Amino acid sequence: MFKSESTPPNTSTETNDLEYITLDEYNSIKNDMTYDEVVKLIGSNGTSMSESSVGNVSIKIISWYGNGFNGSNANVTFTNNKVTGKAQIGLE
Repeated sequence: MFKSESTPPNTSTETNDLEYITLDEYNSIKNDMTYDEVVKLIGSNGTSMSESSVGNVSIKIISWYGNGFNGSNANVTFTNNKVTGKAQIGLE
């Protein structure tokens, strides 16, 4: 059975410094860290961009606003609640 859902990004106009990820925080994220470990490191839950599961494999992509130029961000991919990939643009 395949399940897929997409969650739109947070459209709130109110932001908080804790919602942002820095380049140092991004560089500290390592493969096999759990979602809870990443949240503790960054200080916020991020925004779920995509979730899907097939059988016993669950994949989630979580995004955080960047602290750099407008539009900067970081995405972290979790497979079965462990980091398996990450990407960023414009973090400082």
